[in-house]
Amino acid sequence: MTPAITLLQNRRARGLLPSCAGHVWLASIVALAVVLVGADAASAAILKRVGPADLQAESIVAGADGNLWLGGEGAITRMTPAGVVTTFDAGSAESSDLQLAAGPDGNVWFTDFGANLVGRITPLGMVTKFSAGIPPRSGPLDIAAGPDGNMWFTEPSIGRVARVTPLGLITQFSAGIIPRSGLSGITGGPRLSEVS
Repeated sequence: MTPAITLLQNRRARGLLPSCAGHVWLASIVALAVVLVGADAASAAILKRVGPADLQAESIVAGADGNLWLGGEGAITRMTPAGVVTTFDAGSAESSDLQLAAGPDGNVWFTDFGANLVGRITPLGMVTKFSAGIPPRSGPLDIAAGPDGNMWFTEPSIGRVARVTPLGLITQFSAGIIPRSGLSGITGGPRLSEVS
């Protein structure tokens, strides 16, 4: 067993991200490491350890800029292919569980469950937050780019799905969703008419 696999035993791994070379990236919240798992699934290498001051990774995403982006407790970290880590403050005292998704606008978008908001971070690290149109204690959680050029996110605490435009305009949707259904997971996909 490789040292990285041993390190990750009994640790919470968050976020899996396939690479174009057939490898898988994963972020470990407890081990505080970004790991590259080999295509044969038998090998793994710790690419970069990130200390508590940098990030406890909750999610991982590939940005349009070619970097890996990791979300954690109030911080977003950019890691270059060379392993250079830069952390950006994206939270507040209430922040928790920042989930990330690459946006069609070239930015990385995030939800902040604890602070009850969504936001975006540019490749240069400029953070913009949006909360107008999000009901109190709705708990924005999972986020994904939609085929319409907008970002979509779940609000499991109130059983809704919401859309945020590149300008930050938020629209709520609840029709057809069972109240208190604990929505989990969202992804862009084909329209139902395109599925045969």
